[in-house]
Amino acid sequence: GAPPSAASPYPAPPDMTGAGQMNPFAVGGSAPSSAPHMYAGGSSAGHCGGMQPMHGQPQAPDQSAILRDFEYSNSPAHFVRSTISRLPNSVSSKQKCNVPLGIILQPLAPLPPDMEEVPSINFASVGTIIRCKSCRTYINPFVHWEANGRRWRCNICGESQATPESYINSLDETGKRVDRYQRPELCKGAVEYIAPG
Repeated sequence: GAPPSAASPYPAPPDMTGAGQMNPFAVGGSAPSSAPHMYAGGSSAGHCGGMQPMHGQPQAPDQSAILRDFEYSNSPAHFVRSTISRLPNSVSSKQKCNVPLGIILQPLAPLPPDMEEVPSINFASVGTIIRCKSCRTYINPFVHWEANGRRWRCNICGESQATPESYINSLDETGKRVDRYQRPELCKGAVEYIAPG
């Protein structure tokens, strides 16, 4: 992985630009200007790299950090693959292109030889696997944190809920947890949850 930044109290994610890594925007050119909107349900606030206030002044998003987080936090292509590389941005565009959308899901696909093992997550210390109380989505890199980590908002249904006491951690200036790179469920697109017994 990459060395910790001098300005950051926590390590950065590994460098995702090396050989064997897939750039999600490599097919068909550079990243679209709406790349931050591809994060969590089309919102550019909070976790997905939009303009963030810092001491009252908006900060421009760091595009390289957005792409690095995008590659690091999404599921590897051998687990989830779409039939098209870019989605239409309107109903009109969808009707004009008339291309069917398909997604291939292979959650138990064998790992390629150059791929790291899928991390196993054990929530025994918390007492239960953390899931949305409304839609049952597992905690993931795209949830939005609120109240300095004491609450989180589901990225699928938008339900806000309390964070279990033993799982609370503070947030950085962008609203992301400072320990997100030490917790695979908060930074990786593929993890295996161990069911409590």
